[in-house]
Amino acid sequence: MRDAESVLMVFLTSYRDIVGAEHLEHKLSAIAGALVRAGLFRRAAVQVYGSVYGEKLFGLAGLTPEEEDWIRTHDVLPEQEYARMQEHGIRIEEVYFVPHDRLRRVLPNVDDILLSDTSRDPDDWKAGQWHPDDMLYMPLIASNGYPLGNITADAPFDNRVPDLATAALLAPFVAMAAGTIEQELNRRRDYLTQCFNGQFFRDEVSRRLGVPGRPLGLAFVDMNGLKAVNDRLGHEAGDRAIQATADALRKLVADLTRMVFRDPVVCRLYGDEFGVLFHPDSAVTPEAVARAMLAAWPAEVPAAAIGVAVRQPDDDPRSLVRRAEERMYAAKRAMRPPGASEARRATE
Repeated sequence: MRDAESVLMVFLTSYRDIVGAEHLEHKLSAIAGALVRAGLFRRAAVQVYGSVYGEKLFGLAGLTPEEEDWIRTHDVLPEQEYARMQEHGIRIEEVYFVPHDRLRRVLPNVDDILLSDTSRDPDDWKAGQWHPDDMLYMPLIASNGYPLGNITADAPFDNRVPDLATAALLAPFVAMAAGTIEQELNRRRDYLTQCFNGQFFRDEVSRRLGVPGRPLGLAFVDMNGLKAVNDRLGHEAGDRAIQATADALRKLVADLTRMVFRDPVVCRLYGDEFGVLFHPDSAVTPEAVARAMLAAWPAEVPAAAIGVAVRQPDDDPRSLVRRAEERMYAAKRAMRPPGASEARRATE
């Protein structure tokens, strides 16, 4: 294991790279890379849970391209394994060591786990050495106690099982990862609704469109009659209506997840407009998404106009957003006067 001073120097140098990284995904990769450059582990993965960000994000270091492709379609450790990790892992300060003989208690699908060191013959293993199927798990916890994600690491350079000294060297990396994720999420939150904000929406449209051939859809949702509420009852009442709509939209989207779309994230764009980013299944059309959302729209919140668009081969962020927005405004023009209980849909 590297000495504390040299590890600290890598940490401080990496901190500048992490802060300066443009996107959270790049920040995660910089954190994973720092763990490897510090001489702590040969491979590391930093994961943000899909429930936190809208879709799973990974930062990876020390993996082959094939391994990276695999891991981006799998959870390194799913969120639901956190409780089992606490129960069966050996806690060393703020990290958990899972010996190979306990791994199946934590991960029922252990045969699918990628992060193991296959370069050494297990027959050469001796007590106190790192076994090829050992795992180190570091939960990333928000200041309010909510789990944000985790770091998993594999194959320490000294081939020894972790101890208190290892945990002490890892502590600043874990704290930095959790703080970086929380800060990035808070910076992208809308203060009134706690949805993601318009900047997050614009950044994510560009990022997700940047993956060639990846299906992407978005829905624009515009509340109907908010001005009348503000004029009649005041802006505090209007804020409450916006909050109620945001809560209803989040619940609606959660209920439709997997049935209609995958990895959705709800954003408040500005005023009374919301955007929902999602990955559609190939068989789902924009019309079907709009119908499903409107069918589930609760009567107790203001009606809404919805416009849906899905990625076309020649789309850039501007064209995709514009198409959905135009359909939302077309639906709004077709709606009945404020106070109507039924939202109208926009179609392709």
